[in-house]
Amino acid sequence: MKNRWFAWTLPLLVMPLSAAAPQGLYRLQPTRGHEIFVNKHCNQCHSVWGVGSSQGPDLGRSALASDIYELAGYFWNHSPKMLDRFQGQGRAWPVFSPDEMEAFLSYLYVLNLLDAPGDADNGARLLANKHCLACHRLGRTGGRFAKPLDRYARWTNPIPLAQAMWNSGAAMRAAQRTRGIRMPTFQDRDMSDIQAAIRRWGHVGNATILYLDPPDPRRGRRLYRVKHCGRCHGAQADGGDAGPSLVTASRKKHLGAMAGSLWNHAYAMEREMAAQNVALPRFERQDMADILAYVYFTGFTGSSGGSAARGRSLFSSHGCVQCHMVAGTGLAPGPPVERLAKLESPVALVTAMWNHVPQMRRWMQVQALAWPQFRDHEIKDIWLYLKKTRRAPATARP
Repeated sequence: MKNRWFAWTLPLLVMPLSAAAPQGLYRLQPTRGHEIFVNKHCNQCHSVWGVGSSQGPDLGRSALASDIYELAGYFWNHSPKMLDRFQGQGRAWPVFSPDEMEAFLSYLYVLNLLDAPGDADNGARLLANKHCLACHRLGRTGGRFAKPLDRYARWTNPIPLAQAMWNSGAAMRAAQRTRGIRMPTFQDRDMSDIQAAIRRWGHVGNATILYLDPPDPRRGRRLYRVKHCGRCHGAQADGGDAGPSLVTASRKKHLGAMAGSLWNHAYAMEREMAAQNVALPRFERQDMADILAYVYFTGFTGSSGGSAARGRSLFSSHGCVQCHMVAGTGLAPGPPVERLAKLESPVALVTAMWNHVPQMRRWMQVQALAWPQFRDHEIKDIWLYLKKTRRAPATARP
């Protein structure tokens, strides 16, 4: 099963995202990031979806984040434990250039999009509990009121099934109402588990296994516009008058979970689009996967939100002022705020933090200072504070 999953993910990792991604996402380099993951020996401690070492957390399951800032916070929070392991094994702390760090984080971010193999036994329970087999047949079990699910047993990913459900949604809702069956909703890994059950018990004979093509966010951006998604959800999928931000809704969700969420809101979307006299979009081939990829990748840079004022407060409350002078005030084992403010990008800040973990750890242990923990997008707030400091007069105080 793991080998089958990697057979599907490999095309995505070698896809030239630097060329395919929408503007603002051109720096995504998952292929290079995977090379860095191996060359920096990260795989000696970490696995990805169960493949690799089990000394550290499985990064395919634990490093879920909504953007580059949250990913950076995750690794910063765990860096003391990693440093202890490196020192215990007599290994040097790995250092990154900003470009390497961005590629490495983009690799992990792409992994979050992918669906790991589902749980077929749980999928069978879901098929029964959600009354799917009251209408559909799977193998030798189920009803004959709708098309059999066996035709999706060739697919390794739940997106083709989810897309067919969307296209048949109106007819399915009408049939469910007629038969007095409540429309199902799907959470988290439900779609992946159902797909796993279909693969296990569906009749495919000697048919060739099918893999989803690598999602193309550039094509997804074009489809997003053509199918009028922006009329409700905003031109950049960040929210509109009639619909929520899809970027926010897709955070920390795999493709299957995103498709399940889309299904859950299909009835409300159908009514809203009818009120606007817009036809409910129909998806063909890779349409759904590409649109979801566009929405997902748009969140990588975390371009919206954040507060410089909150960052100034965090710089103090997280103890940064214990090591970094502000306008000539404070201790000076680390570079002053004015120097940090000259870093060219948030990735440069994250890289500097990571590369100096051993030095910072020693100083904080001498001073009996607790290692600061970053939640959500706090690193972004601090970056915005530093940017503001760069533009502010030299007398600025945190």
